[in-house]
Amino acid sequence: MQHCTVCGSEIPDDARFCSKCGHTHNQVSTIDEETTNTDTSSCWC
Repeated sequence: MQHCTVCGSEIPDDARFCSKCGHTHNQVSTIDEETTNTDTSSCWC
């Protein structure tokens, strides 16, 4: 269980907000980031 950063009450790990004070909690999620090509040797000019 997590604790609310505003009021300190316990909240379930899958909660999006605190049921006591209503503060929204940001879930840490993994996002696949696109990689950018930084190789300049094949740059089209």
